[in-house]
Amino acid sequence: MFKKLREITKKTTRAGILLVLLGSCKTVSVNDQSLYRSDDYFELGMIGIQEKGIRSDELMTTALPELSMPIKLSAKLVEFDKKTYKTYLSASPENTQDIAYIDSLEPKPKLLYLQIADRVGMVNMLNDKGHTDIKRYLEKKDEAVMVSSLGLALSKEDLDKFATAEAFFLVSNDYKQYRVRLIDNEKVIDTFRFKDATIISYGLSSFCWGSAKGESVEIRDMVPEGEQCPDNTYKKAKRAVEKFDPYKF
Repeated sequence: MFKKLREITKKTTRAGILLVLLGSCKTVSVNDQSLYRSDDYFELGMIGIQEKGIRSDELMTTALPELSMPIKLSAKLVEFDKKTYKTYLSASPENTQDIAYIDSLEPKPKLLYLQIADRVGMVNMLNDKGHTDIKRYLEKKDEAVMVSSLGLALSKEDLDKFATAEAFFLVSNDYKQYRVRLIDNEKVIDTFRFKDATIISYGLSSFCWGSAKGESVEIRDMVPEGEQCPDNTYKKAKRAVEKFDPYKF
């Protein structure tokens, strides 16, 4: 009996180790954040469904909100390490950005970590009447998420532009093509296209719902995937409906 228990324990332990290893293959750490590795093209603000796989995960893009206002971003230059450089070469075997990395040499080349900073602005925009279709879709698709951060490999020229700018805003044009507007001394100094970068990783945010007037619901917040929503908000819109209290209104 004890021999069988030991065998079961060994198999369970091996299975657990395998799951951890497979999970680590799916992600890469950028700016101390665990992001999904990517060989595909993504832009901040895209909405989709994350398809979970054993060896890899894949984001299926389903919606592109038109940005009716600029959304403030945060940007930080982060040094490459062995794992992020390997991830970059996997996404760009031809080394499109001409990045040279040698682990024993300094200084290390840098990549860009870009994140949606103004979550309130994004939430208010999605609740606006101009985005009724997007909001209705999100209500029905509890598993829908938004690309809220990216790890980007850039050319030296583009890195220098981000290094000198003071502020960054996500904007879109009439064709729902997203851009990053770079600001310095309160003036637009450049507009960056995501397609000029190599996307090596992405982070996702889930939507949190709360009750609104007229027995309806609204988006109250965005939280990193896997984190809990704030008090009295829920990742399932129908739960917010169930918790609706007409006497509060």
